[in-house]
Amino acid sequence: KKKCQQYIDDYLQYGFIKNSTDPKQPFCIMCHQSLSNESLKPSRLSDQIRRKHPEKVDKPIKYSEGLKTDFENRSTVKSLFKKQTKINDGGLIASYKIAEIIAKTCCAHTVAEKIIVSAVEAVISEVMNQQDLSSIIKVLPLSNDSICRRINEMSDLLFVKLLETDTTGTSIFSAVKVFFEEKEIPYYENLVSCASGGTMSMVVRHKGFISYLKKLCPQILVIHCVLHRHKLVAKNISPILNQLLNTVVKTLL
Repeated sequence: KKKCQQYIDDYLQYGFIKNSTDPKQPFCIMCHQSLSNESLKPSRLSDQIRRKHPEKVDKPIKYSEGLKTDFENRSTVKSLFKKQTKINDGGLIASYKIAEIIAKTCCAHTVAEKIIVSAVEAVISEVMNQQDLSSIIKVLPLSNDSICRRINEMSDLLFVKLLETDTTGTSIFSAVKVFFEEKEIPYYENLVSCASGGTMSMVVRHKGFISYLKKLCPQILVIHCVLHRHKLVAKNISPILNQLLNTVVKTLL
């Protein structure tokens, strides 16, 4: 069985580095050719550079180090795709952050296209001294529909909290109240409706969540959540009605 030769950093003085596709093979950074593992010996590598690149024999080690750096920093299809993916991801994150700012300031969604894009262009061109703005602005989805969709996605789960003690109406109301107070949200003035389930902790007359909420917000409209009823209906729906409803939904969509 042949012994597998191992690459060591000293081989760089001969102009060889590890092959990126097969680390067991030496790779010449001068002519970009790979050799077999049997050639991974000082004598053979030295002989290779004398035969193929005689003018480079007396070059110092810094020359090979410079070639290695240039080779590793070269542009490849993979690196170009990776760079573009990074730009696109950054643009998407920036779009969500801008949408959050618009939502917090209660501005019209169109302010992104009308003002923010122009502001970003001004900052990039004047402060950062970059004139090629098309590639940067192109990855910022700031249309009215995009901003609206971002806000809806981020506001889907505005508040999720694990109850540390129990699930009584008192504990649920206390957790919700603490959240509103920590975020300085005047819920007793702005809360107009609440969708509730049918559990005892929510609807019981004196100690349910709704009863506590109504004490602070007498004007609130309580709506019973219909998701559970929909689920019960879906379990017992007839095949004919199910097919008919699916046809209607597909037609509308």
